[in-house]
Amino acid sequence: MSNPRNFAPVGFGWELLKGNALNRLRVAGAEELLGAGGALIDATGRQALSGAPLLLAAQATRAHHTFETVIAAARMGRGVQAAMLNRALLEDVLSIHWTAEHPKQAPDRAEEHDRLIALAEHDLDDKFGRVDRPLTDEEREELQKLIKLYGGARKAFRAPWHRTDTGDCFELVKKRWRDEPDAGPALDYIYEGIQRRNNLFLHSSPTAFRQTIAIDASGKRQLNRVGPDTRWSQSLRQGAGGYYLVCRVLPEEFDLDRQPIVDAFVTTTAYCRSPDEFPDLAALPDDAPCPCGSGRSAGDCHRS
Repeated sequence: MSNPRNFAPVGFGWELLKGNALNRLRVAGAEELLGAGGALIDATGRQALSGAPLLLAAQATRAHHTFETVIAAARMGRGVQAAMLNRALLEDVLSIHWTAEHPKQAPDRAEEHDRLIALAEHDLDDKFGRVDRPLTDEEREELQKLIKLYGGARKAFRAPWHRTDTGDCFELVKKRWRDEPDAGPALDYIYEGIQRRNNLFLHSSPTAFRQTIAIDASGKRQLNRVGPDTRWSQSLRQGAGGYYLVCRVLPEEFDLDRQPIVDAFVTTTAYCRSPDEFPDLAALPDDAPCPCGSGRSAGDCHRS
């Protein structure tokens, strides 16, 4: 029997998107931001790391890998899947800010949570006959104490490793931005609006799977099996925001230059703005500054 025709090769969405110069700028800008963040993470390794600094660098590295994957998903036109990853990325923002604010407590809580997971995983594998011994009585007693510490059996494996709720962590993020008056409302929107939508996309729901339905010019509904979805650029922009919020902690905690990542973030998010945001765009001369704020001319940016 012959193999079915591969009608949707991996990455096919980019073949449709890359014909637009603005789309190429969006992806290139995100890659530039990723590079700026990676340079900061590498700079933390100029000293021997342990304790809270090691946790900060490790969390930033996880965020780096996540944003790298967000870029890959968005590049394929998979904005819904990128949004799922952004959900985790925005949780990392809360976690890294908590670590920075609690450098003495963070290493101990990380060790406690690691131990909770290790014991619980061993116990679960034993249930299915996948380990050569059950937990000892001492290990089982330790596991029960840790479960109680993390809120009991119903909550322990859903609780944050640092045992601090989302609201309190979010206040720590806002505290770092208190000198920038426009940041507060933007952060509120990220966690009350964007993150709520990311949660909807993560779970199976009509809101999530409706994103695969396209409506043509005649109003007919059809499945969008291979083409890019309508959210990829928006998800790329939001992922850039989450990654930036993580990496902005590093210059403050490791005494590094933050300007390169600030510049890369501003440029990336400017490219990802929709042309619909600029009603006078069509009337601008090609050599006029693009209203998105990228620093490029309109003809080489949102009119390209």
